[in-house]
Amino acid sequence: MSGPKWRKLVAGGLAAALIQAPALADEGALSPLHKRFTVILGGQWVSGNTQVNFYDAGGNLLNGIDIDFEDQFNLANRLTTPFFEATFRFNPKHRLDLTYFNVTRDGTKRVTIDINLPDEPPITLGTQVNSFFNTEVFRLAYGYSFVNDGHNEFGLLLGAHVTNISMGIRTANGVVDYTEKGAVPLPTIGVHGNYTFVPRLRGRGWMQLFAIEVGDYSGSLTNISLGLEYDLGNTFSLGAGYNYYGFDIKATDGDLSGTFAYSVSGPGLYLQARF
Repeated sequence: MSGPKWRKLVAGGLAAALIQAPALADEGALSPLHKRFTVILGGQWVSGNTQVNFYDAGGNLLNGIDIDFEDQFNLANRLTTPFFEATFRFNPKHRLDLTYFNVTRDGTKRVTIDINLPDEPPITLGTQVNSFFNTEVFRLAYGYSFVNDGHNEFGLLLGAHVTNISMGIRTANGVVDYTEKGAVPLPTIGVHGNYTFVPRLRGRGWMQLFAIEVGDYSGSLTNISLGLEYDLGNTFSLGAGYNYYGFDIKATDGDLSGTFAYSVSGPGLYLQARF
């Protein structure tokens, strides 16, 4: 979704919410935590961190592969990107969550180190390089609430994350043209909750984790979302929060070890609608 389009969509929803705001919540209205559908559309100002490196058995850098993508390839370290969340409640105790966001970055820079990529000629210091690194993240989770009294909620999450990654590194002279893409599906476990501080003001959040070590491979994933929401009426709320998503993979093959680490995090604003 392009920047102008999603910004217009959020602005339109905000206008509708403000029109509704003067109407106070009815005493008999269904609690926000008991409504069937909840949809969130927002924007977040994120910082990205992407690193790849390889080492030998002595812990020494191998073949010049120690790459900070933001530094070496001038990928944007700060950018604004949309995000979407939805919750369907079967009843107060059982729910299904869906989250989606994407981060698209590209850059051009003369590299400041020698870089050796698999099956490609060396990229020498001073070579101009064009690059991109894009991610799409899907989160699907089932939630069981141990407590949900309409004001406060706490429960368990079981689900999966799928991260689609595409990247490319191309020298300006075309000698090196390296691309990779793939999907990383991982199961996750976590918790979720809502807490009402005073009428109309509520905190919400969820956290999901995954970690594994099998043979020569290990990895972990952490996804956290925190928010503070103000109810404008029975249907709409405005929220501000902070999101973090990160994962790392490490592989060892004989005397060679390599790591890949990626994370995005930052504050955000969003509009929530409940039906």
